[in-house]
Amino acid sequence: MASVMAYGGIPQMPLSFLKGEEACAIRKIGGGEKTRKFLESLGLVAGGEVIMVSQNEGGVILNVRESRLAISREMADKIMVEPRGRAC
Repeated sequence: MASVMAYGGIPQMPLSFLKGEEACAIRKIGGGEKTRKFLESLGLVAGGEVIMVSQNEGGVILNVRESRLAISREMADKIMVEPRGRAC
């Protein structure tokens, strides 16, 4: 398993590292401006909450603001999150 990084004392990891039904808070969105704007338009913003529903080799399915959303693993790798544990 990959290590968890800490920024400002807060443990963080790429969104793609989460397991199914795990909740997290978005801490940072990397990538170019176009990628960040696209993810923002989907509701993925720093400070927002997200739940990993499932993932496969090609992408991940998330719950974001009462909606389900699918993004590629490559995009999920650009989103740094703070794990919160199992979703209720």
